[in-house]
Parts: sequence; structure tokens; C-alpha cells
Amino acid sequence: NSVGKISMLLQLKVKNFALIEDIQIDFSSGLNIITGQTGSGKSLIISALHLLMGKRNDHAQNARKGKSVVEGVFKSNFKLNHILKKLDLDQDDEVIIRKEISSSGKSRSFVNDTPVKTDTLKLLSFELVQMNGQHLISDISSNQFKFSFIDSFISDQKLLQNYTEAYKEYAKFRKHFEELNNRSEKLKEQKDFIEYQLNELQESNLDNKDEEALKKEFDTISNQESINKRIKEVDNLFSNENGILDLLRRANVSLGDFSQSFSSLASHSEKLNSIFLDLEDLIHEINLDFPVKEPDYLRQQEIEEVLNNLNFLIKKFNVVTVDDLLIKKNQLSQELKQIDDISERLVEAKIKMDTWESNCIKIANKIHALRLKHVNAICDEMNKLLAVLSMKHAKFKIEIKKTEILNEFGFDSIDLLISVNNASEYYPLKKFSSGGELSRIALAMKSLSSIKGSVPIIVFDEIDSGVSGKVATEVGKLLRKISSRSQVINITHLPQVAAMGNIHFNVEKIDDGDNVKTLINKLDRDSRIQVLAKMLGGDKTGKAALFNAQELLN
Repeated sequence: NSVGKISMLLQLKVKNFALIEDIQIDFSSGLNIITGQTGSGKSLIISALHLLMGKRNDHAQNARKGKSVVEGVFKSNFKLNHILKKLDLDQDDEVIIRKEISSSGKSRSFVNDTPVKTDTLKLLSFELVQMNGQHLISDISSNQFKFSFIDSFISDQKLLQNYTEAYKEYAKFRKHFEELNNRSEKLKEQKDFIEYQLNELQESNLDNKDEEALKKEFDTISNQESINKRIKEVDNLFSNENGILDLLRRANVSLGDFSQSFSSLASHSEKLNSIFLDLEDLIHEINLDFPVKEPDYLRQQEIEEVLNNLNFLIKKFNVVTVDDLLIKKNQLSQELKQIDDISERLVEAKIKMDTWESNCIKIANKIHALRLKHVNAICDEMNKLLAVLSMKHAKFKIEIKKTEILNEFGFDSIDLLISVNNASEYYPLKKFSSGGELSRIALAMKSLSSIKGSVPIIVFDEIDSGVSGKVATEVGKLLRKISSRSQVINITHLPQVAAMGNIHFNVEKIDDGDNVKTLINKLDRDSRIQVLAKMLGGDKTGKAALFNAQELLN
């Protein structure tokens, strides 16, 4: 595979997107310039690139009917192919990223014709494209901007990668530990109460309590005297001389004897005998089940206490039966077990969190030392560049302080400072710089960091606003310098900058009566002179403007 270090945007195709009907831009290496009047649709090209990078589509889709398609063909590099391999996507010398948006606004993304999630595009875009728009001026004080600038000077990029991965793990386990800890604290508050409830249920010895049998036994003892009286009555009726059993026995014997000689009575005799035996059994069972005895008032009191306790628990735990109380008891046991489990898991999570934290601390200390090592050289280079960009009066300074708290960039906090008019006091960049100055400082920073890192394709969207004349020429030279190491796509309204491009595209808005559409043309030398002359002299492209345009190109 002939893929080298540098990635590049070879081609951008946009169809049916806002004012764009169908355009194809073939970019080259070096400095690609895009010009066009305000409102011509230059920003649509940036928006199309944003879509390929996984950003949301904010353009009114209904400007055109049907499906929108944005497709970028990129020259790949080692790093990119490594990511594609990890994502199980095809690797090649070229990577084709495509975004399709239906008229209803639903979008689909593809990498080398394989459907992917938007997150995949975001991941790839970190390696591919670096977008720098007007927001770069507000970005300049963001941690992301400051740290990526400083860290581009560290040759051991693997160390930075190791820190990022270690910090991700540390943050993950810290979050896990904190969640467990919060749950543990909440559960600890409940623990005493759960234990108290569980003890109450355990002491009631519910497993051996048959509520129905207890109620029955209680009723029997309560009615023992009445039972004794009735049983005696029944027993007398059954068992006395001339009682039911005695009379039946005699009838039974008599009928039995007679059925010996009178066979048709045999079945009746058997039935009578059976009734006699059943009754005899019945009175025996009645006596067994309800023996005549003294009422056991102690036992009655005991049962009453048990039943009262069960009723109290049933009401307290808002259930219906003793079985429900048993279920509740099991639930409470489980909850207690969970609290104990969480304590164990908390210990494990803390060990993991501490291990990753000490990993991070070790790497962060090395990174801190490397950052400090480069600070003076970076500031010297920056001040040289600012002098070139007509900011001789300003001095740039980086302040790195070590904090005690780990963050995604290590231990450090970074301040970018500037002193103006050769004063000895330094202030934060944003406080003492105009928009034009800030964009020059940002450009100088980009220029320096692009020398160091394998920076991807760099897109500048009117980063040169607020500058003119001689400074504009220097900005153009700087962009040209950056483009010798990375492909640069630059949208500009400055003719001095536009003239520096290796290749120049011009965007126009055409109204053909039926509809308005955006077109983009790659300019040859003659048409380039015409466009530059227009940029220099407004719509009056007189001889002087044409001569100046020619001079700029030369």
C-alpha cells in the first residue's frame, strides 16, 4: 500500500443541497482558494464538509426537492487506515465518505459504501479535516485549542495517546465508584431500618405458623365447656344402654339372623350393618377430635398473643396473609445482601479507580515536563511570526501551571497571554486583541503547529477577516507556507490571499428566472485575473485593477 503520512481531499461532490444543484470540485495539494461574493453560497461548501464530518444538517432541506447527496473522496494515510481496520471497514489508498439526506430530513452515512453511524464519521474526521472558521477566534481560549497547540510540539505522541486512554478508564471507574458510593450511602441509611424489620419478622418464627390451624385451636379452647356438654349429650345418646348404637346393634343382629333364611333381605342387612359400623366410627372420631377435658387457658392466651402479633405484622407490612409476610422477609434478606454486595463492589471499584489514577498521574507528570521544555521555543517562534504579521508591538507568552486535579489533558492549566506596546504586563489573549489581531494570532499558532504534527487537511473559512493591505499579503504567504506541509482549503475575500493559491475556485449565484442556484468554477489564469480585479476594484474592473491583479499573480 502506497499510503503515506499526508491525507488530502481529492474531490467533493454535492447534489441537491440547498442552492446547489450538482457540483464537483477537484481539489489539489497545496493551497486551494475559494472566493465568491457574499451570499453566493461559499458557506454551503463548508456545510457540505461539515456533514461529511458527522455534524448535523442545519440547512433548510426544502430548498430543493428529493434526496441530497454529499460525497468526499480522500487520499488515505497510515493512521486513517489503522482506524478503518479497527472499525472493520475497507482500507485503500482512497476513502470515500458519503452522506445522503432524504427530503424528510432522514440521513444515512457511508464509508467506502459500507453504512456507518454518524459517530464513525466524527471519529474519522479527527484524522482527516481540521475546520477553522470565524469561531476559531472564540476557540482560541478553549482548552481543546490550547492543549492541541502545545501538544503538537511533543514528539512522543504515543505518550499523549496513552494518557487519553488511561484518563478515559480512570474517569469511567471514578464515575462507577461515585455511583456505587451514592447508592451505598443511601442504602446504609436504610440498613438499620431493614435489619430492624427483618429481626421483627425472624423473631416471629413465621415458617412454623399455620394461621388457620391456630385460629381453629383458639376457637376450640374458647368453646371447650360447650363442646364438653354437647359431646357428653351425644355420647349418652349413642353409647348408653338403649342408646342409638345399642338399638342398632340389636336390629342389626335380628335382621342378620333373619336374612340367613330369607335371602332377599341380605342386601338390606349388609346396608344396616354398614350404617352401624359407620356410626360406631363416627362417635369414636368425635371423641378423638373433641375429647372432654378442662379448657387450657394458658394455651389460649399463648395462641391469642401469636395471632395478635401476626395481625400486627400483616397490618404493619400492609399485606394480606402470613405467606405474604414470608415473601416480605425474603425481600428484606435480599436487600441486606445487596448492601453487603455493594460494599464489596465498592472496594473493587476503588482499587480500579486508584490504579488508573496513579497511571494517569505518572503519565501526566511526564507530559507536564515535556510541555515546559517547549514553551520558550514556541513563544520565540510565535513572536517572530507576529512581527511578520505586523504585530511587532505584541509579545506572546504561554503560562503552564500544574494543578492538583486531573483532567482530560493531564495536570496542567494553560494560559495564552499577550503584552502590547512592549509593556511588561501580560493579559489573556482575548482581553487585549481585536478580531483581526486574534485571527492573525490563531493563524500563527496553526502555522507553527502544522510544522510539527501530521496535521490533517486544514480548512480556513474567512480566517483573514479584519486584515488588509500588507498584512493580507503576509497572511497569504503564511497560508502558502502551511500548505507546503498540509493541504489547505481557504475561503477568502482578500485578493492578496486569493492570489497566493495554487488553485482558485470561484463561487457564483445564478438566477435563470426559474430558479436560483450556486455554481463553482475552477479558474484559468485569465478568468482568475478578472476575479481578482473585481475583488480589488469592485464591479469596475478597469485597466488599473486588471494590472494590479496581474501583479498579484506574478
